[in-house]
Amino acid sequence: MDTEDALTSLEREQVLIGWSESVKSQLAEGIHKDDIVKQITDPGLEHDAAAEFVEKCD
Repeated sequence: MDTEDALTSLEREQVLIGWSESVKSQLAEGIHKDDIVKQITDPGLEHDAAAEFVEKCD
């Protein structure tokens, strides 16, 4: 495994916090959940995981 691509657990937690804040902000702005999921999955992330993440942030 390439160590440059591996995140520590702290880094992963920081990324999730950042994503969570971003999703919450977009939801507060009235952006539809499906549009947020599409933004997350465009880089290639799994749709179901992204949809579940957005639901948890709502």
